[in-house]
Amino acid sequence: MQLLAVSQRNSPIGCGEIKSTSSTNLKGEAMTTYIFFDEALRMLTNAYLISVVLLMAASGIGLAVIETIEKTGER
Repeated sequence: MQLLAVSQRNSPIGCGEIKSTSSTNLKGEAMTTYIFFDEALRMLTNAYLISVVLLMAASGIGLAVIETIEKTGER
């Protein structure tokens, strides 16, 4: 399980940091990694855009299937 915390200190201009803390690593020690806020925002934006493209593709395929079913029902 990972917890995220945003920190504004000691970061580049206008960028916060997201602190990701997992409970323990394999050796039993606490493990902490940092990613910059703008990098996290970029990852979320990319994930959103990819999901939009996939949903549009799936809806196009679904509409094609429905149209095919309707055409075979008319015969």
